[in-house]
Amino acid sequence: MWTKTNSSAVSILESHIHIRKITTDDCLALSEISASTFYDTFAAYNTKEDMDQFLTVNCSPATLKTEIDEPYSTFYFAEENSKPLGFVKLRTQPIPEELTNEQVIEIERLYVLTSHHGKKIGAQLMSHCIQLAQNSGCNYIWLAVWEHNQKAIHFYEKWGFEKFGAKIFVLGTDEQTDFMMKKKLD
Repeated sequence: MWTKTNSSAVSILESHIHIRKITTDDCLALSEISASTFYDTFAAYNTKEDMDQFLTVNCSPATLKTEIDEPYSTFYFAEENSKPLGFVKLRTQPIPEELTNEQVIEIERLYVLTSHHGKKIGAQLMSHCIQLAQNSGCNYIWLAVWEHNQKAIHFYEKWGFEKFGAKIFVLGTDEQTDFMMKKKLD
């Protein structure tokens, strides 16, 4: 189904992606894609023990059900033919000290299956997040990203995010530094 230009081909691919809100009925599918995408992104940079501990605790269906049920958190799947290819988690709390006087929403997680990188699924999820934030009256959208994840940092910078601080993220027993990045919304 490829056309003469890559941009046309991407448009055809994008038209098959559907973004929908995740419910507690989706906990198993969310658990599977969470573990898969996190492992693919970070396993090469962390010990097996730290990865196993993190995945067991943070990607379990029970943990994710609790997160879905939180009133300040919302998850969305990017799907093709009802198959999840990526997901995002948004939340309104907690708010970083640097943004306490602002209306904000956080992109806590945004992941796409490695097999679907380069197909603009992350861009569709990001666009969806920005639209939701604007519709909610937010004037900033923010996120935290591992300081060594240059691919993600570059992606966020292309979307207009800029660094405004740092925080610690614990993966297993390893304390890592995440850059905090924000984008001013129109």
